[in-house]
Amino acid sequence: MKTVQEWVRELDREQLTETYFRKFPIQYEGSEKKEALSVKEIKNSNYQAFEAYIGRICKMETVPDEKEDRWIFCCCVIHGFPLDEYCYDLFSAKEIMENGFDATAYDFIDEGHDHIMGYYVANTALTREPIYDVIAAILYDASFFGYFEEGHEEARNDMEEAMREEELQANGWKQSEGDMELRRMFESSPLLQKAEELEVLAQNYYRAERDYSDYFRKHEIEEIIDELTF
Repeated sequence: MKTVQEWVRELDREQLTETYFRKFPIQYEGSEKKEALSVKEIKNSNYQAFEAYIGRICKMETVPDEKEDRWIFCCCVIHGFPLDEYCYDLFSAKEIMENGFDATAYDFIDEGHDHIMGYYVANTALTREPIYDVIAAILYDASFFGYFEEGHEEARNDMEEAMREEELQANGWKQSEGDMELRRMFESSPLLQKAEELEVLAQNYYRAERDYSDYFRKHEIEEIIDELTF
């Protein structure tokens, strides 16, 4: 297995940069400073900052991870339309060996870059294939708000709220504000007379989505166990 830093050093920087901004688009609005710049100037500024960020990561001294209890990133698949979204799960090697598929999957990083860049990336087929997506997601979450210091607290709150919503979906369908707004807009629609049927369909959808992701996770963990016990 290679560490995150080793992967960042090896990957093509241009492709990593393009992948990063495809997954996490530049925010062109919301800042007085940005509003005074052209779209091209904002884009160039963000690309230059990201490249400088990558440069710092490649040169930093990382904190070595304990071999027996190393932290391992591996790909997770979030099913969606029109394409599957590749992100990551974070596991403790010790927990994987003890609990297998039931090992806790972490998806929120709250440590310094020197620790995170020393974490390992699973050497599995599913993780290697979308490695640019996986590394881009790790880099983004490592700094909470892209790679700028400003906005970290707001970004942390947004991420925690997204995690809560994801947990609600994983445990079954629950009406969101958007669902309730649609209900108010179409309160006279005959579809609302089938609300229970729609709720059952939604619950089945989220269960199937979870099963789809679990299928890939199971295979990832099996490969990681094979590598750890080799």
